[in-house]
Amino acid sequence: MRENNIIVSVCCITYNHELYIKDCLEGFVSQKTDFNYEIIIHDDASTDKTKQIIEEYAQKFPGLFVTIFQKENQYSKGGNPFSYTFAKAKGKYIALCEGDDYWTNPNKLQKQVDFLESNNEYVLVGGKVEIHDTRNVTNKNSKEAQYFQFSGNADVKDQHLIDKHFLPFHTSTYLFKKDIFLKTYRPPFLKSMSGDIVWLHTLNSAGKIYYLDEFFGIQQHNPTGITVLHTHENSNLTFVWNRMYMWREIAQLYINKNPFLYSKTISLSDDYKKVFKSKFANKPIGFRCHFVKCNKISKSKLYAVFVETIFKSMINRVVKKQGI
Repeated sequence: MRENNIIVSVCCITYNHELYIKDCLEGFVSQKTDFNYEIIIHDDASTDKTKQIIEEYAQKFPGLFVTIFQKENQYSKGGNPFSYTFAKAKGKYIALCEGDDYWTNPNKLQKQVDFLESNNEYVLVGGKVEIHDTRNVTNKNSKEAQYFQFSGNADVKDQHLIDKHFLPFHTSTYLFKKDIFLKTYRPPFLKSMSGDIVWLHTLNSAGKIYYLDEFFGIQQHNPTGITVLHTHENSNLTFVWNRMYMWREIAQLYINKNPFLYSKTISLSDDYKKVFKSKFANKPIGFRCHFVKCNKISKSKLYAVFVETIFKSMINRVVKKQGI
């Protein structure tokens, strides 16, 4: 039976992607492979026609799709939508793509599987995307703005993984070994807002990563993307604190294993903590109390920052009053 011989599980998450989901699904069903693959798609209670479009494709391609339709939005409750798809994956490998991105290369899966099957020391392979930015027509983002530019096929080195702004390749090009990922993945990472960075380091800590110098698809930047959502100051504070937490947790993957990356990830965590403390200290006391109460990540460290800002404020008032 097909389900007993799945090589790749394509894991897709989507929410209100009515404008993009057809392109995404077409990229999946157009793959040309000499092996069986499945498409596991998680819709997080979309309020537009996303679910309807997915159902149409599932009916058109019986046996190819595994659908998960939520009645309530899980992301807003702190859930990680990809975790639902990983739990159902039957394949040896997992490929990722969110519902507003899509593949344009029909040989993507075949080329990536061929590489990993022939190179056992590698655990993840990715490639290039074109970026379509619909947020602001005067502010187009090119691929050079976010990803390292390799000159041909290349190993991804440690230094490619610790930049604040650059990544080797986009999540929609990932294909990785499922068993190694699930064995290495740390439960605290479920609280991270940036799965792509976490997954890169999880896999890098367990093996080698490779870059194929070939375009695999399109990355969409749209008005509902996570980058836009974090431009509001309150959300931005949460994002910065989450980054501090994320890099601190990533460091644990490398402790006693990779001194270079352990040091670099701890340093990145400290950098984000400094930025957070500077922004947080300038907020009214009521805002700070509410932020501490509502934030669920690294609560003890956040409370320590809160206490520190209170003492510093008291000292500054005394110094100002006495004219020191």
